[in-house]
Amino acid sequence: MRTSISPSYASLFMGALEGKMLNSSPHQTLIWLRYIDYIFLTWTQGSSSLNQFLTHASNFQPTIKFTSEISQLKILFLDVMITLKGGKLGQTYTLNLQTLLFISLKFMPPKPHQPYSLAFRLVRIRSTKEALTTRFA
Repeated sequence: MRTSISPSYASLFMGALEGKMLNSSPHQTLIWLRYIDYIFLTWTQGSSSLNQFLTHASNFQPTIKFTSEISQLKILFLDVMITLKGGKLGQTYTLNLQTLLFISLKFMPPKPHQPYSLAFRLVRIRSTKEALTTRFA
């Protein structure tokens, strides 16, 4: 069975790049989380310093350009809606709970476990019990 090593190289490259870029930046983030090439960060130093930070990040490596979405109340990161309420971060799972059709050409063993995996992920990601119950209301 062949596997692609590209995601591993990309992750290693981005890890090294972000370490150097963050250490050389005149401004620092409060939270910096990365999943492969998706980054979530929180900023507390004002919009002008955020623009300087984003410019620094985009100019740090000529072949890598960072794009951004900025919000003060809520933002989508992967399949989780992250909100700020009362000074606290909360999250809500946004992915539709769909599974493969059982008659698809996918290899058989994973099929029966998909509903359980999706439900387990939903329970694990929810920030409050109300978020879980309103998801199915």
